[in-house]
Amino acid sequence: MSELQMQLQLRVEGLQCHIEDQPLFYPVSFLVSQGDVVLIVGPNGVGKSTLLKTLLGFGGEYSGQLERLPQGPNCEQLHWLSHLEECDSMLSVAENLHFYFHMLGRLPNHNDIAQVLSQAGLSPVADQPVGQLSAGQKQRLKLSRLLLFPRPIWVLDEPFTALDQQGIAWLERVLEHHCESGGMVVMSSHQPLSLKRPIQQVSLTAFDA
Repeated sequence: MSELQMQLQLRVEGLQCHIEDQPLFYPVSFLVSQGDVVLIVGPNGVGKSTLLKTLLGFGGEYSGQLERLPQGPNCEQLHWLSHLEECDSMLSVAENLHFYFHMLGRLPNHNDIAQVLSQAGLSPVADQPVGQLSAGQKQRLKLSRLLLFPRPIWVLDEPFTALDQQGIAWLERVLEHHCESGGMVVMSSHQPLSLKRPIQQVSLTAFDA
């Protein structure tokens, strides 16, 4: 990945997400700049996914001050990965990667596909239908979208889901390299992170009306 030269910053002050005028969690504030990792933590149902979607501009009602990420989830500066996304189980691993490239507006060649497969540790199963993969391999395939081409902002919802220890170590290396290249990450997870750089942890506490 080449160095990401863009000057980017995301500032959140006193943010609360709402459902039918009811706050989901107590206000949170944080600042994300290039090279930073922000880890959103909290119990299931507290609003971690809703907060991430709000940063992207499609999370519903909120209060507080928010400098939204540039131009929503389809911006050329942004990779957004939802925990609800699924791969096409009828297509092979390589065919899914072809689909990802086209979905993101790029025309892949054989070398592009081979490089991403290798980086994600999926070369041995490249021709297998996704329906035959383990849950961890499917998660690696979803995460491989981050490797297709550089985008400086990564917003990731539970990216460690179903990964074994080897997969966790692999994703941590990917995150580390992205930040070393000048990228920034905002993510939710129940998995503790082990990175060389400081991690800014934002804990969501359910609002007690």
